[in-house]
Amino acid sequence: ASRGEEPHLEAIRSGAETRWFEVHAHPLEHGTLHVASEVTERESTRAALMIRDRLSTLGLMTAGLVHELRNSLTYALGNAAMLSDALTEESHRQLADDTLEGIERLASLIDDANRFGRSNDRLRQTVPPSVEVKRTLRIARSDLR
Repeated sequence: ASRGEEPHLEAIRSGAETRWFEVHAHPLEHGTLHVASEVTERESTRAALMIRDRLSTLGLMTAGLVHELRNSLTYALGNAAMLSDALTEESHRQLADDTLEGIERLASLIDDANRFGRSNDRLRQTVPPSVEVKRTLRIARSDLR
């Protein structure tokens, strides 16, 4: 090994547990000295931080997506309501009303999911359990379809 060689990581499995070691090689006159330091905790912390960073990024992306969906749904709700009011033939009006109902369900589902994902203490308030059960069931019902 040459002077200044970069350390490398090695994983050693012992049963179900994996231990990580950082290995340094130092050249000597008649060989090489290898020094291994256990860095399992450091690597576990690094992995946990990477996961946390990914989840944070996913949360930001999701918030942006929800915002854009809400904006689009606002246009769709307004247009469907105006269309329903403007139509004179009952079958066409029923189609517009069905569309409006579907958009309202989607908007409600997005609101429920958005509310579920918030962790802001300023937004906390007392809510009857039945309201939260209904919101949770609406979210779960969409998964079951």
